[in-house]
This record gives sequence, C-alpha cells and structure tokens, in this order.
Amino acid sequence: LLTRLIVNTPLLALPLVIFVGSNINLITTNKDYYEIIPFVSFAAVVAYTLVYGKMFYQHLVYRKKSFMVTALSFISLVVFVFALIKLVPWLGVSGVLWSVLIVNIVFGVLFYIAGQKAIYVDYNYKDILGIPLVCVGLIFLVEYLCIHNGMSYGLYGLVQFFVVTSVVFLLNRSSISEYRHIFMNSKS
Repeated sequence: LLTRLIVNTPLLALPLVIFVGSNINLITTNKDYYEIIPFVSFAAVVAYTLVYGKMFYQHLVYRKKSFMVTALSFISLVVFVFALIKLVPWLGVSGVLWSVLIVNIVFGVLFYIAGQKAIYVDYNYKDILGIPLVCVGLIFLVEYLCIHNGMSYGLYGLVQFFVVTSVVFLLNRSSISEYRHIFMNSKS
C-alpha cells in the first residue's frame, strides 16, 4: 500500500504539471518561455521516472549502505555526463531530456538490484509499473491526437488533465478506499 502511495502520488501530479506547463502563456507574457511548451509532456514524464530510483534507494539507506549509495550515484553521474556529451550536440534540448531519462532509468535499475539484495521486497509490478505505463501512454496518445488534429497545446493540457487524472483514480479505486479507511480511522 505504501509503495502504491509512493508511485501514485507523483503520478497524480503529472497531469497537473503538464496542464500548467502547456498553459504557461496564461502565467507569463515572456515569450521565451513559450518555447518549452512542446517539451512539457516529455519533460514531466522524465522527471516522474526519478520516483523509482528514490523508492529503491530507500532500501539501501534503511540498511545503512551509504558506500553503495555513493558508488551507484557516482556511476549514474558518469552515465549522465556521457549521455549529455553524446546527445545534446545531436538533439539539442531534447538531448538533455533524453540524457535525464537514461540516467533516471539506470539509477532506478541499479538501486532496484542493490536494494533487492539489501532487503527483498515482493513488489506488485502491476501497481508500480503497469499503472504508470498506462498513464504515460495515455499522455502521449492524447497529445498526439490533440496536436495532430489542430488543437492548441493549452487545450491538450486540459484534455489530458481530465483523462489521465480520471484514469489514475479509476485504476487506483481499491487503494483509495484502503487509504481512506486507514486515514479516517487513525488516531492523532
């Protein structure tokens, strides 16, 4: 239940971040910021992938494996610098996002492997991978359908907000009932 909370809370924030980023023109009149609008969905999803590394990292911290945390973080840093050197000249801003995505995946996999060796956890992969993958797929599908049918990014942000938020709640309805029961019955 805690793992679902760790994965789904940022997942629920994802459509809100995309909505705000897609409508940045309503927040600022500085047109330089408008250039990020086409990258907002990908950037938000890339940022979301950090959830996994942080979740698995906690196993090592709990077991007081600080040297392992440092070593794996250093490896991730080397991967990140290498990816930046290779991808930014080739892809520009997208290269930065791809570099961050690559390092977040490497970070997550390294910490998962090391974390499972420190403390084995029988994860429900449907909850921690399946639901997020469905939601990320929906984000990009809605973006494709909206933008390729002539809608503005602002309208896309609104549509994906309602679609993805609804799907997150729908796929987590049993967890939401459990959370409600726990939090309503807890004593302060």
